[in-house]
Amino acid sequence: MNISQKDEFLKNLSKIDILSFEIADYILFASKPSYENYFGYNEELDQILLKKIKENKVRYFWSGAKPLEKKKSKEEIRKSLGIKNSDFLISYVGRHNRIKGFDILKKSGEFLLKTYKNIYFIIAGKEFPIKGLEDPHWIEIGWTNDPGSLISASDVFVVPNRKAYFDLAILEALSLGSIIITSNTGGSSEIIKTTPGVIGFEPENLDDLIKNILLVKDLPSLKKKKLQQINLETYNKFFTVEKMAQRYLNELSKIL
Repeated sequence: MNISQKDEFLKNLSKIDILSFEIADYILFASKPSYENYFGYNEELDQILLKKIKENKVRYFWSGAKPLEKKKSKEEIRKSLGIKNSDFLISYVGRHNRIKGFDILKKSGEFLLKTYKNIYFIIAGKEFPIKGLEDPHWIEIGWTNDPGSLISASDVFVVPNRKAYFDLAILEALSLGSIIITSNTGGSSEIIKTTPGVIGFEPENLDDLIKNILLVKDLPSLKKKKLQQINLETYNKFFTVEKMAQRYLNELSKIL
């Protein structure tokens, strides 16, 4: 696809968004902070959304996600990568671009891997457009059909989005009982409030990200296990697909 074809494709996508929002009787978003991240991309779409809000035609309910499966144990994953159980392992799964904050994660790795000998990063997703670090403690897996095993084998799962709507990767990590560090943006800001096991940092703030990674690293083992248990309970309480369906039906009952 050349540049002119890409521009035409994006233009058509924008037309679809505008038409869909314009003809909809109601617009449902995962949360108010999620919807706020829709603004600023297309002036015409912004005006439609503002009109729908004024008419009370915008509603909110949290998303849900299926529990993430894992095919291998923590010990199997770490052994295959040459990582000891006593090493501190940070995981990331997703696109390697600026919107997902991959460059921020990479900068945190540059500092942490120079400073600490027992820290590792395990990274899943296509290594494009931003490449990972050339360091034996920074492990790029590439595409995987088993992200659950990688996340579950790590001590903390990092989601450093610059912007986000209601990131399902966080919900899936919650289903594994993983401790999560995520940028305080979009719908993530609401997920952070539900459990102390999801730790927020200011978007694009490298020092804040590093501080929170080291905070988790230095937690006593019993405290880590407690946060993991709370995250699993939080997932079951709020973020299963069944809980989402209940919220969806509840919203429908109010408008039909």
